[in-house]
Amino acid sequence: MAVLEFRQMFQEGRSFSGHERNCAFLNVAANGQTRRFADVSHLTGFDFPDDGRAIALVDWDHDGDVDLWVGNRSAPRLRFLRNDHPATKQSLMLRLQGNGTSVPRDAIGARVAVVTAGGGPPQVKTLHAGEGFLAQSSKWLHFGIAADAEVERVVVRWPDGSESTYTDLNRGGRYRLVQGESGIESAAPSGARRVNLVAAEPIALPASSRARVPSLARLRVPPLAYLERPQSGRRIVRFGKGQAVLLNLWASSCQPCVRELNEFRERHAEIQAAGIEVLALTVEAIRKDPEEIAAAKSFLASHEFPFATGYADWNLIFLLQSLHNSLVPSGRSLPAPSSFLIDGQGRLLMMYKGPVGVDQVIADLDLAESSAEVRYAEMFSFGGQVFDNPLSRQQIAKAEEKAFIDFGMNLAVAGRARSAMAQYEDVLSVNPENATAHLTLGNLLAAEKEFAAARQHYDRAIEIAPEFDEAHFRVGVLHLLEDRLEDAIPHIERAIEMNGSHIRARLTLATIFEKLSRTEDAVREFERILKLQPDEDRARLALDRLRKQ
Repeated sequence: MAVLEFRQMFQEGRSFSGHERNCAFLNVAANGQTRRFADVSHLTGFDFPDDGRAIALVDWDHDGDVDLWVGNRSAPRLRFLRNDHPATKQSLMLRLQGNGTSVPRDAIGARVAVVTAGGGPPQVKTLHAGEGFLAQSSKWLHFGIAADAEVERVVVRWPDGSESTYTDLNRGGRYRLVQGESGIESAAPSGARRVNLVAAEPIALPASSRARVPSLARLRVPPLAYLERPQSGRRIVRFGKGQAVLLNLWASSCQPCVRELNEFRERHAEIQAAGIEVLALTVEAIRKDPEEIAAAKSFLASHEFPFATGYADWNLIFLLQSLHNSLVPSGRSLPAPSSFLIDGQGRLLMMYKGPVGVDQVIADLDLAESSAEVRYAEMFSFGGQVFDNPLSRQQIAKAEEKAFIDFGMNLAVAGRARSAMAQYEDVLSVNPENATAHLTLGNLLAAEKEFAAARQHYDRAIEIAPEFDEAHFRVGVLHLLEDRLEDAIPHIERAIEMNGSHIRARLTLATIFEKLSRTEDAVREFERILKLQPDEDRARLALDRLRKQ
């Protein structure tokens, strides 16, 4: 239940923590006190209104103090906070190495106590494998040493229970301690970081009713139908004919919509010169309310727009909402106005929620030939850096695939099989090794009775993932659709072999046995189904029927 609630919160765009500001506490214990802290959140600048998830500690600039990487669920996803506090104390930096047999070489779980001369409790730290959600601090353990103190000894209790004691460590030093070796090894900083971080002032973005949403995935927009007049037949608009299209949703009762339409009219020559056509559709015919329709007709009659206008219906809104939901994980309805910028190849380039200016639309058209990495960077409304590395490229590719898959699923639900197929073809253009995309494309082709093409995708899915039980099952179903019962059996049995709880496969196999008059085999299979799923009524009814024969 909790998982579903969190998912709903995320889809609604709500904060998990209620926009609580980050907190920082300073240890001010003195004179033998063990627990006394002061809230210095604002003084230190830590109190960002982020949905913080984890903090990773590291001496990033090798100056002997601890800097911070902060991971957030909300924007910005990653913050770096450099510690520039004047150095009034020095540190001791230790890196542990296990023996590689009884203790792993990274020595995770080792406990270190640093004892300073003059008495007082030792500083104790444990080397952890993680620091909060999807975060890992540096494996260099940092100990602050007072300016008038000297390190007396360091005691390491290794994860296998053995202990090592080290002396002759100096304040301000960096040392590597190896289990089983009594000596210590000085370690110089590793040199300049390969990532060049650019300092920036943390500026809170103002609240806005507008959102500019670039499309990371180049989603193909299917043909859409709209009404030229409330009672007229539908007109089909097809995209991808070389001309970009700005599809705008508006209402005459919406003043931002009216101002936006007037700007489109006044600057229509500039829009056309940029290679963009405007298609402005009112949402006032969706509910078929006579007063709303009359208001829209009156508005259009009193304004001479030099671009195409019309009326949207529920089917068109459903597809545009599906397009929106493929980019934004939110169940919120599209506002008025909303606009979709579709490039000359018929692919979604940008979505605007709220009014958008002509200059912005024309500028955004330049992104039509941009790379996925550039489009990814455009998705963020705040400043920062995108680190180009194999992991980030992999994540970008996964996000592209997900958008294609989500939109393809919505199109399939809407009965737009051909358009759904196009989305899955695009998935495979991003990742030809996506077995699930091959399977789904095969299912869509099979539903259109294109069995040979479907079989090619099923076979490819099995080639990529030999243990993909659903793909084996679907090959069997394909034989059933072609009325080849005997040929279907080994494929369905293979699916059951890989997934014994595949109820649909077992029901299908039992039904085939029954049709082939293999009664004993059918009874045995239905009995197995009821053991796995006692409330499976289809198996129970079939079993009763067979036993009465």
